[in-house]
Amino acid sequence: MRLLRQEGWHRKQCILRLVGALCVVAVSLDGAWSQDRAPSTAEDILSLDQAVHIALQNNPRLKAAMARVGQAEARLGAAKAARGFHLNLQSTAIRSGPEVSFSLAPFGAGEVVVSPTFRYIHSLQLQKNVYDGGRRSAQQSIAAIGREVAQRGLQQTRDDITLEVKVAYFEVLRARRLREVGQETLKAAEEHLRVTKARFQAGVTAKFDVLRSEAEVEDARQRLIDDEALVAFAEAQFNTVLGRPLMTPVNIASVEDMPVMTVTLEKALETAHTHRPELLALQQQVDIAQQQIRLARAGWKPNLDVVSNYDRTRATAFQRSTAYALTAVLTVPLFDSGLARAQVAEAQKSLKEAEQHVESVRQRVELEVKQAYLNLSRARQRRVTAEKQLAAAAESLRVSEVRYNAGVGTNVEVTDARVAWTRARWNQVNALYDYLVALAQLEHAMGTTVAALASTG
Repeated sequence: MRLLRQEGWHRKQCILRLVGALCVVAVSLDGAWSQDRAPSTAEDILSLDQAVHIALQNNPRLKAAMARVGQAEARLGAAKAARGFHLNLQSTAIRSGPEVSFSLAPFGAGEVVVSPTFRYIHSLQLQKNVYDGGRRSAQQSIAAIGREVAQRGLQQTRDDITLEVKVAYFEVLRARRLREVGQETLKAAEEHLRVTKARFQAGVTAKFDVLRSEAEVEDARQRLIDDEALVAFAEAQFNTVLGRPLMTPVNIASVEDMPVMTVTLEKALETAHTHRPELLALQQQVDIAQQQIRLARAGWKPNLDVVSNYDRTRATAFQRSTAYALTAVLTVPLFDSGLARAQVAEAQKSLKEAEQHVESVRQRVELEVKQAYLNLSRARQRRVTAEKQLAAAAESLRVSEVRYNAGVGTNVEVTDARVAWTRARWNQVNALYDYLVALAQLEHAMGTTVAALASTG
């Protein structure tokens, strides 16, 4: 079983190295192609805020969310227009036959047309709903809340993209720092190999020490290859999140100011309840469900419309050329086979579903906040222990090298001390960027930044 696990692990390592090697080659080719271009300046270095800004400009999900906000605003405009006046002009041309007329010649008059062959009708109509049981008012309220829901969705999309950028940004910095550790380890191993060979030539150490030192150098060189692959992959992932070409050179600033967490878990949970966009959007969905009940109940209520008409047509013997009418139309529902009652029942069930959905998402949000908070607390503690571990490992390595150079220590002591130092450096780097990632995840879970929360008290 252990052999199978080792075989699977080695397979994963080979795949990772292959992907990283391809990325390294592609980046190298892109760098060779761009040698004739102007060198990078300080202005070309991307800060975290600039990276977030670029991602927000390029991300299609954000553009889709903005389109949904526009759709919601259009629906609100349509709902408002439905409650206003409606003015229509209608023109009709009619040709019929035969023409009906009679003569008044005996009375000194000409031909009198009763029904002409061709006639036209121009009708101007002004209509306004006076009362509809709250139907149009409910539709406008639903549209207004829907616009707010769309805006919440837009904010949630922004928050999601921001988190993705932060994580990708920190992963690039992490990979580069681990590569620096690998470079330092390789340089130290090569120096130790030089010293060991000199001692072997002087006859004060065994051939075994040289062979072990050579193996240590090759192991460090192999790890550095993996580190280079991780850097290339992290940079490609970063470019993907920003919506840039995959092989775009990545030049980002390091994190100088380390933010400090000063928020309690209780405060973080409270903040998430009032700032998390999807939770607020679902609470507004409950409001929409309540308005839908109101809309369904309007089906039982009467409807009153007032219509004003002004008509103009060809005059005849029995009809003037102009006419007007003011009409009030009252519609009272008497029987609909239970349609309105069924619609009300459906809306009430939708309300209960929306309320339960809010509770379900609220629990999920609280779990995300607590998990992010615990991850951040653990990363903060690991940073402290990693610093202590690194200090002890560095001192142990120094002592072992002094002992070995003085001829009282062994090569194994130096090798073990260097392995411990490398592990301590890895732990230090990982603890640092685990802290930054956990902080970004906590801010995403709360729906606001720690700095903004601190500024508001």
